[in-house]
Amino acid sequence: MNPTSNNARILLVESSSQELSLLRAPLESGGHLFNVATEDADVLRAAAAAQIEVVLLDCELARANGFELLTEIVSTEGAPSVLVVAKSGDVATAVEAMRRGAEHFLELPLSSGELENALQSAFRNRTPEPAAMATEAPAGLIGHSPGMRRVLNQLDRAASASKVTTLILGESGTGKELVAKAIHALSDRAQAPFVALNCAALTEGLLEAELFGYEGGAFTGAAPKGRDGLFAAAEGGTLFLDEIGELALSLQAKLLRVLQEGAYRRVGSSQDVQTNVRILSSTNRDLESCASQGSFREDLYYRLNVLSIQVPPLRERAEDIPLLAVQVLAEVCAEHSKRIDGFTESAMRRLTGHSWPGNVRELRNTIERSALMLESGRIQPKHLGLARQIEPALPSEVEDLSLSAMEKEHIRRVIRETAGNRSQAARLLGVNRTTLYNKLKRHGLSASAS
Repeated sequence: MNPTSNNARILLVESSSQELSLLRAPLESGGHLFNVATEDADVLRAAAAAQIEVVLLDCELARANGFELLTEIVSTEGAPSVLVVAKSGDVATAVEAMRRGAEHFLELPLSSGELENALQSAFRNRTPEPAAMATEAPAGLIGHSPGMRRVLNQLDRAASASKVTTLILGESGTGKELVAKAIHALSDRAQAPFVALNCAALTEGLLEAELFGYEGGAFTGAAPKGRDGLFAAAEGGTLFLDEIGELALSLQAKLLRVLQEGAYRRVGSSQDVQTNVRILSSTNRDLESCASQGSFREDLYYRLNVLSIQVPPLRERAEDIPLLAVQVLAEVCAEHSKRIDGFTESAMRRLTGHSWPGNVRELRNTIERSALMLESGRIQPKHLGLARQIEPALPSEVEDLSLSAMEKEHIRRVIRETAGNRSQAARLLGVNRTTLYNKLKRHGLSASAS
């Protein structure tokens, strides 16, 4: 093993610390390629090299330079992960290092197992998982409740199967269209159109023309030159059929033909039109029961339900409400150019204690109405217009319910639950890894959030 290999992935930064030099042996025994640096210029030059992925930084060196070296390392393009190594009892310095962007704090003396675990965690975090690479999730698809974790974990599977129909189940207002949009955005069809249609909003005749298009003069009032339908508009992309359970039986048969043969006919035409469109659908009905009762075609139900995602109602994910409320308020404030400082503790208790029959849609409407009533300050219970209910207590450690404080506390908990795995934490929070890193830095949180 050559510690000065040009293919090194690890940079060991030593000062006068004899203990840190002892890490060379476990690095070599672990099969790691690494370089050693002692001068600031050497550190920055090596850290800028593309092959350096992890920096083991001596806390004594960081203190000597007023943490300027650490700040410069993490601010470089494609910055490596920094693991700060300190003697036992040097916690204050380590905390400051975390605030400046270090990913882990390792306490000397350090066993080879502890070192290896920290290195593997750092390497994993530098390879974002597919969901962590997505753009920030809209309000409704964030949270760390068991139900939302299941939804987020199923998004990747549905997105990767870009030719497979997926049925999204859930009550009205739970965010089923948001799930469909997320599947489309994560799939290889993301650059093609996403088109949505509410099947309950149109009569049978209009719905057929809207879906498949029509020839000129096909019916009274038809445009002379005809018109393309939504299948043509969504070509190569995704067509989302909301409330598919409201589709008439005659149209169900025509949709089944599209799924089986990949072709449809415009209204008034005898010519087939080939199509490459992925169908996502949603319903708040029990389609299996509808199929057994004859109000929905059983063969179409099985075609649509190749994959299914159940979106939980808000009352079953009450632990997500504080974070949802904070994000919704931020969106509302941006939309209406308002400056609202957050929620009072009693207002947040009122929100978490409400049953939310209208789910996330009702939550958004409630917060938007409340924000529009205020010029400034925090939202209070009287602004919400919600009936009093038995209010679950918020965690005792959360006393400041400002937007910033609520976000910080939620990120702290998710980081703790994921044992410092930033990619996994980003997935659960609905943000990409870079956004999470910036939020950790802004709030002064470490990767362990202890």
